[in-house]
Order: sequence, then structure tokens, then C-alpha cells
Amino acid sequence: MSPEVFAALVDGRIGEVSDLLVDMPETAGEPSPVIEMRSRAVALATLLKSLNDPDAPFLMTETGAITVLVCKPAAMRDDMIWAARNLIRMRVGETPDFLLFPTEADGTKAARRAMQILQMLAATDRPQIVVQGPDDHVPATMAALLPTPVNVGPPDRETLAAALSIVAAGDPASVGQVPADAALRVIGWHGIRLALRFSDRARIVSELGRMADRASAPSGRVTLDDIAGYGEAEEVSRRLVKDLAAWSRGEIPWSDMTRSVLFHGEPGTGKTFLARAIAGSAGVPLVTGGLAQWQSHGHLGDMLREMRRTFAQASESAPAILFIDEIDAAGDRGGKDKHGENYRRQVINGMLELMDGALRMEGVILLAACNDRHALDPALMRPGRIDTIVRVPAPGLEATASILAYHLRGGLPAEDIADLARRSLGLSAAELDGAVREARSRARNDGVPISAKHLSAALGVGAEDPELLWRVAVHEAGHAIATLLLGRGQVARIAIRMTGGQVKMESPPRLIHGRDVRDQIVCLLAGRAAEDLLIGEGSLGAGGVPGSDLAMASSLALKVELSWGLTDQGLLYHPGSEDTAGKSAEVRQRAEKRLADGMAEAVRLLTEEKGRMLQLAARLMRDRVVEKPTGETRADWFMEDAGYPETTTLDQEGV
Repeated sequence: MSPEVFAALVDGRIGEVSDLLVDMPETAGEPSPVIEMRSRAVALATLLKSLNDPDAPFLMTETGAITVLVCKPAAMRDDMIWAARNLIRMRVGETPDFLLFPTEADGTKAARRAMQILQMLAATDRPQIVVQGPDDHVPATMAALLPTPVNVGPPDRETLAAALSIVAAGDPASVGQVPADAALRVIGWHGIRLALRFSDRARIVSELGRMADRASAPSGRVTLDDIAGYGEAEEVSRRLVKDLAAWSRGEIPWSDMTRSVLFHGEPGTGKTFLARAIAGSAGVPLVTGGLAQWQSHGHLGDMLREMRRTFAQASESAPAILFIDEIDAAGDRGGKDKHGENYRRQVINGMLELMDGALRMEGVILLAACNDRHALDPALMRPGRIDTIVRVPAPGLEATASILAYHLRGGLPAEDIADLARRSLGLSAAELDGAVREARSRARNDGVPISAKHLSAALGVGAEDPELLWRVAVHEAGHAIATLLLGRGQVARIAIRMTGGQVKMESPPRLIHGRDVRDQIVCLLAGRAAEDLLIGEGSLGAGGVPGSDLAMASSLALKVELSWGLTDQGLLYHPGSEDTAGKSAEVRQRAEKRLADGMAEAVRLLTEEKGRMLQLAARLMRDRVVEKPTGETRADWFMEDAGYPETTTLDQEGV
């Protein structure tokens, strides 16, 4: 590009010298000079906006001046360097030295190159510009010595519109015509360059829009409004979105932001869906990665390279959400499994280094998800790496309805969705998604549009047995009322379905002394006691499997006898209390006595509350779920109409 063309480009007078571009030669296999000029124009506009100071070229050429430019994305680096060199030459008449970090260097090469650059900077008083990509490995010791970097890019709709208005034909491109910044970051620099092959502005903008639509289609553009009802996890997510918007407007510094969150919970509860919703609500790209994805690229070196590439992509796309799925697959360096210990150690060390770097990237929020937080290496969860740890529960009533509505996309009336959500409460987000797909398949097979009948069958909530459902309602009402009377935490939600029920609690009190244990045993046996009182006999539903009411109550009774030293039988601790009980008739008798006393107390309490228990069971039969309203503080709220926030489950987690 000639000096005349470049000067016209900077001044926005490219039309005056367009005749100089007509006969520019183009060799097969080489970039088109016209397309190259357009991409350089975008890089120049991005650079000018990032410098944001008309005196910057002069400051960058002062004696001894050192400027650090971080090019986002790295693919734009050559065009950005060209723009910077020519801008400074045109304004000042001379050009500083440009020192580049090699792209995709490993730690050893990066350290060696960093030392070379430091030696070169210290050897001359000439102005110098250090250029690095977002994924370049700049040692912390070197970064501390250099001036604060200037982030150049990524190109946004404003810089793109300005460049197109100069270097493309047709009517001037307005900012509103160009895809949103989040979409441009998803397209990336290669996509922008691909669209610049057209000469007409309208055609370029249209091509960018087409790419943006295709790139964002797999995400489904889900937002938090599509999955409302996730309790604390939703609250944390909405705060993230709000704070990110405030940071983008310059209202809060990045240092005040929550920059990392770990979502944990059972498989299928919707952790990935939640991450997509955060990105959708914030209007920023979602960059995803995970151990399985990274490992699929080959040996350890390949995997670490792909891991770095994911983090670099997030940096280039900032502001963005970086989501690491199934982070517990990395394992624990201190685990008992010594097979592959060295491999696991290198993977975790690499992830720790990248996480620390990501948390210093302004505009990148790190989200991670796992099923078992206890399987994580402690260093991954320490404060400073993970700001907030949140449990993602199974969807509540509102969330269940929202998820069904999102996947159905208007396929069923709102009243049908509400009824099906009420009857399918307790299914995971993944199960709901799968049920909708199954229902569509059934409808296609019948040759008709999807109906409530198809979805009901797919959800497994078709036929209901009123007698069984009443027993479940009575059982859960017993749990809830005993919990209320004994003050073992505040009930947050009560739900029933054909496969069972749940009483969810808000922060149940810890077990500290013997009275706590006795009251907890009463609460666990209150469901069985309610069945005895109102139906005349108990059922199999109170026991039979680990985690059942009887299993947890029995475990508590045995721990009192054999682990906690809370009896007059002595203070000796017995490991494996269940095994010891199986060999000792005396221990079994003492534990059984505790259970019998707990059952008697549960019957006594509920006998006095038969009327309220009947009232609550009848309401559960009618509504299937009662949930505490947000902000409600009364412990007996569930005896009146209400909604809820969600937390732990008595029937599933107990203590």
C-alpha cells in the first residue's frame, strides 16, 4: 500500500485515491491487495480506538519509550503491527523497534524469549514496542517490569462500521447495521476477513450477519429467563450478568467483580444449560472446554496446547464466559490412585497456571462445573481461583416449566406446560430435554403435531394412582410438620409425584449434641409415622435403599452408639459402625431402642397435628408442590398458599 493510500485511509479519504487501487496486481495464491487493505483498515480503526489518544504516536516514539501492545485476537497481529508501524511513521516520521513474542510457545521457549526481549530493551534508548498475543506465555517476573499493556481489539461493531465506510463501496455503514460485538467475537478475525471479500458494504454486513446467525445457532440463545427458578444458582448467575454489564459501562472496576464460579450438583441438573443462559443474558460469547475435549487431541503435549488455546480464545473474545465442564475429571494430585499420577499432576498444574492467568484477564468470567466437588484438587478451589461455589439443584417448579417451555418453543399451550411441570417435578434438566425430544418423535410417528399426551408419556407421568399419591402426600406432610415443630431448619419446598416425594430444607441445623440427633431421627421417621396415623399402616417407601428414611435414621442411631460417644456405654470409637452392629446383638438392640423412641415421639407430635397434616396433604394432592415465596421468613409458611427458593433435600441428604 502506497503512502498516499495509507494517508487517505487514516484521514478517511480513500475515495479520493481509489483509482490507485484499480490496477493493483493480484497473484494466484497471494492475498488480494484490496482485501488486505480492508483488513488493515479494520486493524487500524481498532488500534486507533484502543490508543484513544491523538498524542499516542508521539508518546510511543519518545527516547526510551517502551509500549506493550496485546493484540486480540492473535490472528490480527500482523495487520495490527502494519497499522501501528505506518501510523507512527506518518505522524512522527520514524518507527520504533517491534519486539514480538512467538505464538504458541511452550513455557521454556517463552522464558528464553522473555529474557532476550528484556536484554534488547535494556541495550538501547530507542523507542520499542513489545507485541504479544493473548495466549503468549509472558513470565510474571517480566510482566511486572514492563508498562501496563494496551489491549488492542477485538474489533467491534463501531470500528468495523468506521472501516467499512471508508474502504467499501455503497452507502456508509452505520453501527446499527453491523452485528453486535458478541456476535463479532464469535465470528472471529478469520470470519471478518472472509466477509471482506465482497466490495459492497451492504453485502459485507449481510455476510457478517449470516455468519453470526450460523455461529450462534447451536447455543439456542437461551437466557436466564428461560430457566427461572434455580434458587441460589440463579441468583448468583443474575448478579454475574448485572455486574458484567456494569463493568462494561465503566461503572465498577474489574477488581470488584466476581470472576469465577464453580457450579456443582448431580448429573443432568442443568449446569451447562445455566452457563449458556448466563452468556445469553449477558450477550457475550460462551467459550467452552473440558478435559475430555482436550484429551481427544492426543498425548499430554497436545492436550495442554488445546487447553491453552481454549483460554486464549476466551481472552480474544472478551468480554466472554469461559466454561470448563466436568472439571473434576482433572482429579486430585493428592489422591490415592497412583496410576497416571505424573500425567494428572502436569494437567492440574497447567490448569492452575491458566486459571490464574484467566482471572487476570479483564472481561473473562470463569465458570466451572462438576458433579462431585470433593473430587477436585484443593488448589483448584482455593479462594482467589474460585470466588463462589454454588450447588445447582434439580429444577424447581418454575424452572421445570421454563425448561419445558424453552424446548417446546410454543408447541403446547401454557396451561398444559404448567400441568406437566407440576406432575414431572423432580426430573433433571437433561431428563426434561430428552423427554421433549422423545415426545416429538412420538408425534412424528403419529403424523400429528406434538400434544400434551405425547409429552406426558415421554415424561412417564401418564397414569396416576390416587391411592399411592395420597400416601406420598401424607408421608411428606409428616416430614414437613415434624421439622417445623422441632425447629430442624426451615422448609423451602414440598413436592410429591408417583415415584416419591421430597421435603427440601433451607440450611438445616448441624448435629452438635445428642438432642440434635434425637430430633433428626424423629424428623426422618415422621413420614412413616404419618402413614400409620392417617392411613393405618406404613409402606416400603420409608426404607429399602441407602439414603432412605430408615437407612439414615439407623445410621444416626448406630453412630450415637459406636462413633460419637454420646451414650453411657463408653467413649470408645468403633470404625465401620454398621459392620460392628451386624456382629453385636446388644448394639442392635440399643440402636433399635433409639429408633423406637424416635418413632413414638413422631407419632405423639403428629397425633396432635392431624388436622394440619390432613390440610397439607390435601393441598399437595391438589398442587403437587408447595414452594416458599422469596423473602418469606415465617417457618409455618407452607400451611398457606406460597412459592419458594430451593436448597437441600431431607429425604435425600438428611443430616
